[in-house]
Amino acid sequence: MIFTVLFSLFFGAAHPQGELIERVVAVVDRQALTLLEVKRTARLEIAKRSGLVALSTPIDAAFLNHTRTHIVQQILLLNEAHRAAFPVPTAQEVENSMKSFIQRFPDQESFSRLLKSIDINIDDLRDFLRKDLLAEKFLDSRIQSRLELTPQEIAQYQTSHSQLTSQQALEQLKAEKFVARSRAYIDELMTRADIKFIGDLGDQ
Repeated sequence: MIFTVLFSLFFGAAHPQGELIERVVAVVDRQALTLLEVKRTARLEIAKRSGLVALSTPIDAAFLNHTRTHIVQQILLLNEAHRAAFPVPTAQEVENSMKSFIQRFPDQESFSRLLKSIDINIDDLRDFLRKDLLAEKFLDSRIQSRLELTPQEIAQYQTSHSQLTSQQALEQLKAEKFVARSRAYIDELMTRADIKFIGDLGDQ
């Protein structure tokens, strides 16, 4: 879903034969991200959570900017996974993700309408879900292996969250640590990468 585009095309110039060149809104280590891909991903992310609602939900500039950053971060994770020769999701895992996605819709017709509305086919959706799975699994493997909690941390957290059971407090602390360390790891990747955001997506 990420297109590689020559630097000479970054400003959306017309093709010599008159073909429209899609606007590039970010470049990540020489990989270009287009506005079309951001819009498609924004719609698909809504559909993953809410199914049919994705067909009618307005997408504002703030959400487009957020989605662009999300895609950039995913590109960095996928590049790291590739460099580490991290195992790709199995066909069964992808199909399970596909089934979960489709089940968000009341019927096949509404699901097909979503695909048509953003001009993708079932293979494009499968690729989108495969990349999502790979990025999530890679990040999970990187962070979970380093997620060590000391007895002192656990005891202190349980004391300050006395409304929770011991198990609830432990799980919540793990989740909070995972989010914090994930953000730190992704921030590190973004600092090391050559990233250029091109324009604000409210200026369309």
